[in-house]
Amino acid sequence: MDKFQNEINIKEWENPDNWSCSDIYFSKKDTRLIVSKKHKWMGWTINFGHNKAIYILILLFIFLSLFPVFLIELLNTNCRL
Repeated sequence: MDKFQNEINIKEWENPDNWSCSDIYFSKKDTRLIVSKKHKWMGWTINFGHNKAIYILILLFIFLSLFPVFLIELLNTNCRL
């Protein structure tokens, strides 16, 4: 990443118009997929303006949907009499 794009990323992150509910970040000009939250001590968030963000959300949804199924199946196989 060049210095010019890094400056754009920083300016976009600092722009309050790119934040909604102070936790959701959306900027098509920012090339980073994952950015720190507005309050950095709160962790990281996805840049919903990035073209790969939808893939991350789909994978997260699939994982969160299937994890309980696998967990229940695992508990059922270990607890049979």
